[in-house]
Amino acid sequence: MRFFHLIQNFSRQTTVHGLHIIGISKLHFLERLFWLTVVTTAAGGAIAISYSNWMRYLANPTVVSIQKDFRNWENPLPAATGCFIDKTDKSKADKYIMEKWGVNSSDTKYEYYVDFIRTVSNVSYGNLKEFERFGSDLDLQHIDMLDLTVKVHPDLSGTLVSFDVKHKTNWTLIMSEMGMCFSVNSLFVNLLSLSGTKFNTSAIKNQRILRCHYLNGLCYARYDSDPELALKYYVHSYLEIVHATTEPPLIIHESEELEINYRMQETEASLALRDLTPSQRKCRFYDEPLSTDVPVFSSSICYTICRYKLALKLCGCGKICNLTGLICLSRHADRITQPPSQIGCQCPQPCNIITYFPQVPKLTRWEHGYFEQRITFRWALLVPTTKFHRDVLFGFEDLVDLIITSLVSVAAFYGSWSLLTEILRTILPFGIILALILFCSGYFLRVPAPNPDVVEAIVGKDPHLVTTNDDNYVMKTVAHRGAGLDAPENSLAAFNLCNDKGCDAIEFDITLTKDDVPVVFHDDTLKRMTDLNLKISEHKWADLSGVDISVKHLFK
Repeated sequence: MRFFHLIQNFSRQTTVHGLHIIGISKLHFLERLFWLTVVTTAAGGAIAISYSNWMRYLANPTVVSIQKDFRNWENPLPAATGCFIDKTDKSKADKYIMEKWGVNSSDTKYEYYVDFIRTVSNVSYGNLKEFERFGSDLDLQHIDMLDLTVKVHPDLSGTLVSFDVKHKTNWTLIMSEMGMCFSVNSLFVNLLSLSGTKFNTSAIKNQRILRCHYLNGLCYARYDSDPELALKYYVHSYLEIVHATTEPPLIIHESEELEINYRMQETEASLALRDLTPSQRKCRFYDEPLSTDVPVFSSSICYTICRYKLALKLCGCGKICNLTGLICLSRHADRITQPPSQIGCQCPQPCNIITYFPQVPKLTRWEHGYFEQRITFRWALLVPTTKFHRDVLFGFEDLVDLIITSLVSVAAFYGSWSLLTEILRTILPFGIILALILFCSGYFLRVPAPNPDVVEAIVGKDPHLVTTNDDNYVMKTVAHRGAGLDAPENSLAAFNLCNDKGCDAIEFDITLTKDDVPVVFHDDTLKRMTDLNLKISEHKWADLSGVDISVKHLFK
C-alpha cells in the first residue's frame, strides 16, 4: 500500500508529460488507462529500438566491399619457403660423426650413424616411422636433434635477386613442420628463425616486405642455387608460414629452371575494425594472438599450435621431443596431419587475407653450356585490379547516435503531445482559411490562355494534330534542330529545305580556319564526324576541304 502511495505521489509531482496525468485522483478510468497506455508504449518503443540497435551492433557491424582503385595499390610479392630434398651435407655429416662418436667411414657403424643423421635432418610427419629402427639405441636418446640438423644442413650458396634492386633480399633459415628450410618475404620469419633472437612484435614492424606498385611492370624474385641439390618450394602469403597441411610444393631437380606466375586475391581490413571486438568483426589481426605462448596470429600458426597441443596430449612431445617421443608420434602421424577442422582446431578467420593462385608453370631443363651449372626458381606476381575491403558498417559511434536519436524522437513526440494538440486547435483553422484565400486569388487573377490563331501564327501548327506525311506542313519555329538524317544540322540540305518551306529564320554555327576562312560547322574538331582529331582553327581551308565529313553518315 505504501508503495502504491509513493507511485501516486511521484505521478502527481513529476513534470514528465503524461505521468502526472495518471496520478490525478479524480481522473476518469478510461482516460487514466489511455495515458498509461501511451506512457508504456513510448517507453517500450524506446527500449525496443535501443535493444534492436544494440543487437545489430553486436552481431553484424561489418561489411565487405569491392575496391577497384588498383593504380594506387602496393601489392605484396608472394613469400617463398625453400627446402632441400636431401638436407644432409655429406662432409658435414662425416665431421659430426667423428666429433660425436669417433667413427670414420671405415668403421662398421658408420652407415648406421649416417642413416640416423639423414633421418633426423630430413624429419617431417611423413618419415617418423624411420625412427623406430633406432628406438633401442640408448646412446641416441639424448642427442640434441636440433643441433644435429643445423650442423649437417647444406650451405645456401646460390644468388637471390628481386625486382627491387635498391634493397638486398636474403633467405632466413627456419625450423618448421617441414623440417629445416629457408624463407623470404615472410612477416613471421623471425618467429621460426634459428638465429636465436627472441621474437617480439617490434621484429614484425621492422620486417621489410617486398611490394610492387601497379606501374611496376616486373614484380618477381629469382634464386639460382647449387645445381646438385634438388629443391622444393612452398609459395604462400607473407602473413602465413609453411605447415604440415600446406599446399603441395614445387619440386625442381638438377639443371632445371621453373618460372611461375601468381594471381592474387586480397581481403584488406580497415583500421576502424580495431575498435570492434574479435567476436563482433569475426576475425583477428596478426597482433591479436589467441594465447600468450605465441605473440602473433595467423591461420597457419593456429593450425601449427593445434597440432603441437595434440602431439603433447598424445605423446607428451612438447618443445623438446626425444627419440621415444618421435616414435610415439609416428603411430599418430596420420591423425595429426588430418585437415585442421577434423582434429578440433578452432581457428578464427584473419582480418587480412591474401590468397595466391598459381598459373601454368614453365619448366625448362638446361643440358648444355652454362645453364647446366645451376637450378633456377623464378616466381612473379600478376598485378590485381580488384580487392575486397572489410570495413565497419555500424560502429559504436553510430550505435550511440542512433539510440540517442531514437530516444529524443520518442521523447519529443511524447513530451510535446499537448503542444501538438494546441497547434491543431489554433493554427489549423487559420491555415485552412489562408489556403482558400490563395486558391481563390490564383483562380480569379490567373493570366488568360492565348488565342489559338496567334499561337499558330508564331510557332506553327501543333505537330500532334498534323496528318502523317503531310508535305505542306512545316514547323516554322524550332529551338534547336539537332541532327536529322535527311538534312543534318549546318548542312546545305538543311538550308535549302528551310528556304523551300518558307522558314522565317535559321540558326547555324560558324568556325574560322587557321587562314580565317569561315566554315559552317558545329564542333571544334573533326573527331566526331571522321575520327580524325583535327582542330579546325589550327588547319588551313586548303587542308580541310579535302576531308570527307560524311563518311559516318547513315545514309552514305
